[in-house]
Amino acid sequence: MDMESIVLGTIPHLVQMLCQSVYENGGHKNTEGFTKPAAAFDFSSPFKIPNQSGRDLLERLDEEFEVIKIACDYAVRAVEFYTGQMMSKIRAHRNELRPIYRLPIEILSLVFEFTEGCAKNSLRLLPRRAPLTLSQVSKQWRELAFNTPRLWTKIDAMNGRISDVFIARSKRASLNIELARPPKDPTLPNIVLDCFVWYCHETFWDFIRPLLPHIHRWESLALEELTYDDAGAYLVHSAPRLERLTMRNFDGRFGHTLPDTFLGGCTPQLRDLEVCNVKLPLTSPIYTGLRRLHLENNIYDISTIRHLLVVLAACPLLEDLAILNEFFCGLADSNSRKPHTPVFLNHLRRMDACTEGRTDIHDIISALVVPPSLYLSMSLAYRGLAHGLTLRDALPTSYPNIALIDTLALEIHSSTANFHLVGENAGRNQTLLDIRCDYRTDSNLLTLIECPSSFVDLLALTPSLRLCPLLDTLHLGDVMIESALPLLGSGNLIEAVRSRSDEGHTFDSRARLSHLSVSNCAGMSERTASELEKYVENFTWD
Repeated sequence: MDMESIVLGTIPHLVQMLCQSVYENGGHKNTEGFTKPAAAFDFSSPFKIPNQSGRDLLERLDEEFEVIKIACDYAVRAVEFYTGQMMSKIRAHRNELRPIYRLPIEILSLVFEFTEGCAKNSLRLLPRRAPLTLSQVSKQWRELAFNTPRLWTKIDAMNGRISDVFIARSKRASLNIELARPPKDPTLPNIVLDCFVWYCHETFWDFIRPLLPHIHRWESLALEELTYDDAGAYLVHSAPRLERLTMRNFDGRFGHTLPDTFLGGCTPQLRDLEVCNVKLPLTSPIYTGLRRLHLENNIYDISTIRHLLVVLAACPLLEDLAILNEFFCGLADSNSRKPHTPVFLNHLRRMDACTEGRTDIHDIISALVVPPSLYLSMSLAYRGLAHGLTLRDALPTSYPNIALIDTLALEIHSSTANFHLVGENAGRNQTLLDIRCDYRTDSNLLTLIECPSSFVDLLALTPSLRLCPLLDTLHLGDVMIESALPLLGSGNLIEAVRSRSDEGHTFDSRARLSHLSVSNCAGMSERTASELEKYVENFTWD
């Protein structure tokens, strides 16, 4: 009788009897006493090889040992295989009864995609990341994961070394390639950052080489802190399905220049382009048909302003435009001084620009014809303020469309604080509210959070300075309160509040401060609080 026939006839019966004994004796609840057989076996008639004349006894014993060892291994494997199949069927049946396994395959596939696309997923170590973890849960989940190509389309620094696996399992789906610095998080394993640094600064070729034959499948590409000379040398073929391209370099004030041959100059599906500190020539054909364009921290020759306007004209469906810290240097020639041809951006919804009072940016903005629904954000950087610029300098001197814009944000970015003033149009036929650059306003409520103490000084009403004359409610948070100014003889907040009370020098009978709240302000004391209570009807302090 062969060994297979023996195990088929004995193993099921043996396992059945053992399982019955375990259940009856409670072994499934308490494994003590069931880990090792305690019975005394009868070895009186062990297996013996027939004695053949002339054979050495030691040789025969060695042969008996090998036979028993092979029989033991075979029996163990047979028991493990049989019980393994039994347990697998039980687990499968149990899984089928769980609610998540009763979901339609289409819904479960979407759940998998949401899990893979979660922001935290990309920050996990590779063995703990979806879709690899999903494919190890059960046979059904493994088959579903393998048959859902979209789960395998993201390739980054963490899975770059097994990108061939992801490429194969993604089949013909579009690929999303990202080589970006992970966020600063002390809980992140060091290997997450190490992988990024290694590929960016050491072996970018090893990362990108397996992906180049599939460049026709690229849907998005994000590169940060690369040696862009390498990127320009390797990425020379067209990417016909590329929709999003992000290139950032934070090493140094102004970065690298890419060649005109970058991506073969052919990206017909590109709709989202962000370039930060990486100069992509404005003559590149990839600036066509964009819906979002973000340019930041680059230096161009002033003669290329017209090239930028040509770029914008080639993107009539543009919805989001940002021009931040873009410098156009050099002397303007006669062509640069000519009025620019208007560029119609009828679909533009938001535009952000950091002008620093420079006329080159003003010229670009003035040439744009935009819809009234535009949200326009103009800002001045701190270095602009150092040269005496004000909010008035943020806007072009001539911009006929500004009266029609619904929302305007004016920002000043300094080294210690940000000032943000927003005006909203109440209706299509009304002009934008009048913004005075001397900061006077008729507001009756003012909130100052994390502002310098000098802001409080400016609120004191004097014959020459009357900011917010109708101020009724003042909220202060995280503002330094000067409790004793030598020149004023009292705290700056006390002086400001007193000047707006019946007892102070209210140079306008309408100016009465009724409500004052102070929260988490350094320098605030019981003495100051008791003094403030004299001048306002409602005062709170915490």
